[in-house]
Amino acid sequence: MALAQIGEFSFIIAGLGLSLQATGEFLYPIAVAVSAVTTLTTPWLIRASDPFANFVDRKLPRPLQTFVSLYASWLEQIRSGPQRATTGIRIRQLVWLLLLDFALLTAMAIGTAVSLEPMATLAEVRLGLDTEIARGAIVALALALALPLFAGIARVAQRLGLTLAEAALPLALRGQVDTAAAPRRSLVVTLQLAIVLVIGLPFLAVTQPLLGSAYAPALFALLLAALAVPFWRGAAHLEGHVRAGAQAIVEAIVAQAHKGGDPRSAGGCAGAPPADALRLIRELLPGLGEPTPVALDEGSPAIGRSLAELNLRGITGATVLAIARGAEGILVPTAQEVLRAGDVVALAGSQDAIAAARDLLTQRP
Repeated sequence: MALAQIGEFSFIIAGLGLSLQATGEFLYPIAVAVSAVTTLTTPWLIRASDPFANFVDRKLPRPLQTFVSLYASWLEQIRSGPQRATTGIRIRQLVWLLLLDFALLTAMAIGTAVSLEPMATLAEVRLGLDTEIARGAIVALALALALPLFAGIARVAQRLGLTLAEAALPLALRGQVDTAAAPRRSLVVTLQLAIVLVIGLPFLAVTQPLLGSAYAPALFALLLAALAVPFWRGAAHLEGHVRAGAQAIVEAIVAQAHKGGDPRSAGGCAGAPPADALRLIRELLPGLGEPTPVALDEGSPAIGRSLAELNLRGITGATVLAIARGAEGILVPTAQEVLRAGDVVALAGSQDAIAAARDLLTQRP
C-alpha cells in the first residue's frame, strides 16, 4: 500500500522521455496527474493496509494459514539450531555453485542477444542460409548449451533447499520413523520456490531488455506453477501433521488437568513433570515449533471474543493449534471460535510470536 504512490522522480523520467522523443507529449501530464492523485490517496491506503492484510489472512485456505504460521518457527530453528561445520561449508559451496551457474547463464543469454544479428548475417553470407533459419539455428544452439546450466541450477536449488530443511528438521535415524517428513517436505519446496525467485527475477530483469521476448517470462511462470503443485501438496500433508500434534497436545493438557495440576504447564505424562509431556510431543511430532499452552482466566480480555476478532495470527504471527475446554478439545479451531473462561489455548510459532500472543491473551485492560 505504501508503494502505490509515484513521486516527483516520475516527472524527470517523463520529461527525459519527452526530450528524447521516446514518448509522446501526453505522458508528462499523465505522470503529474497520477502523482497528485496517489499523493492524496496514500494515507488512506496505508491506513487500510492492516485491515486488508487481515482480510487476506482470513481468506487464505487452511493449509496455507497453518504453513505461514509455522514457517517462521522453522526459520528460527535454522538460525538458532546448533550447526555442524560441514553443514555450513556445504551450504556455502552450494550458494557459490548457484551464483556461478546464474552468472554463466546470464552471460550466455546476453551474448546470444547481442551477437544474434551479426552471427545470422555471417551465416547467411558464408553458408547461404536464410536469415530466419540462421536466427532459429543460433537460438536453438544457445538453448542446447544453456540446458546443462538450467539443470545445474535446478539440482543445486534442490540440494540447497534439502540441506537447509534438514538443518531445521533433522532426518530420523536409520530404522526409525521419519515423523518430520511432512513439515520438511513443505520447507524444501518453499526454499526451492524462494531460490527460483531470487535467481529468476534478476535474470529476467537483466536479459528482458535485450531479448525482448515473452518466452522467458512465460517459461518462468510455468516453472513457478510446476513448483506450486508440490507446494500445495506439502501444505495439505502438513495440515494432517498439525492435527496429529494438536490432538496430542490436547490430550496432554486434559490429562494434566485431571491430575489436578496446572493446565498452563501442559503436562500429561504419568510420573513425569509437565514439561516432559510437551518435550515428548515435540520429539514425536517435530515441526510445530514450541507448542505453548496459555490458560484464560476470568480477567482475560480474550473471553467472549472470537479468534477473528482477536486477530491473533495477524497481530502476533502465532497460530492456535488447539483449544482444551474441560474434557474436550477443539483441534485447529476456525476463526469463528469464541474463547471462554477456563480454556487452555495451545499456541505455535516462533518464540517472539508466542510471547506476543501470550501478552495479548493475558494482559489486563
